[in-house]
Amino acid sequence: MSLNNQRKMANTSSEFLDNLCDFLTKTEGLSQEELKEELRDEGINPEELVSKVSLLIKSKLREAKGAWKKDAHEKRSALLKVMASASYDIPKSIPELKEKIKEMLMGLNDNKINAQAYFRNLDDIVEEDLKSFYEDLLKLKFLKNQSAESKK
Repeated sequence: MSLNNQRKMANTSSEFLDNLCDFLTKTEGLSQEELKEELRDEGINPEELVSKVSLLIKSKLREAKGAWKKDAHEKRSALLKVMASASYDIPKSIPELKEKIKEMLMGLNDNKINAQAYFRNLDDIVEEDLKSFYEDLLKLKFLKNQSAESKK
């Protein structure tokens, strides 16, 4: 079946691209001028075809980007909901809280040395900030676990 006949039958952009690929496969080895001549013989303007394919590709890229953004937004929203509804077991005593923070800082893989250097003197931090800092560490741990699970 000729590309022109296939083109008339193609109802979707994916069918159009499939037909175009079939045509290009059958005309493999032709020079650019021979290919243009073959298209003209089929009643297709090569310049219009290039323009149509270019627009189609740009459109599909925009759609994919939009879908990716929507998916990322939905995942982010879901994570934020889970994190917002989570309750954190924050130790009541300050010494226990400081110990938990130190344990979590020691468990950091990436920037263990930097984190320990920044927070080596927990005695200078007020109680509310310690609780907030510990809660932030718990949230980061949760996000790290979620990231590891999503990669599986």
